[in-house]
Amino acid sequence: MCSQTFTNRATLLRHYAAKHQEPLFNFKCDKCSIFFKTKWSLSTHKSKYHRD
Repeated sequence: MCSQTFTNRATLLRHYAAKHQEPLFNFKCDKCSIFFKTKWSLSTHKSKYHRD
């Protein structure tokens, strides 16, 4: 991680969420509501499972 220190848990958790967590899954399939990390992954999913 990093060597930063915090005086309270809330500040630590806010820092961790902003700097050290995996990116959010921002791309949602409108057919089955699964989320993906990248637009490309969503497109691949749609072409494989939702060809209509």
